[in-house]
Amino acid sequence: MPEPSDADRRKAAQLDPAFAGARLIDALERGWEIGFRCQYCGTGKTWRRDTMLGRARRYLNCTMTEIQARLPAHDVPAACRS
Repeated sequence: MPEPSDADRRKAAQLDPAFAGARLIDALERGWEIGFRCQYCGTGKTWRRDTMLGRARRYLNCTMTEIQARLPAHDVPAACRS
């Protein structure tokens, strides 16, 4: 399978407009679980209520787009890229 181009990665990282404008506090109130997935290796993380009220508390008033821009990029090991 060929390596995705930078344009393909940007397109894959775009959020659905209805979701992009939602604030994390809205997700908490609605009982959502927010999932993140590495574009290189496919590993994922999920933010549940305990995460949103714990280490992600500072992001509660941010939109999903703002959170995506603020979160540190995944350190991609060489093994994920090959």
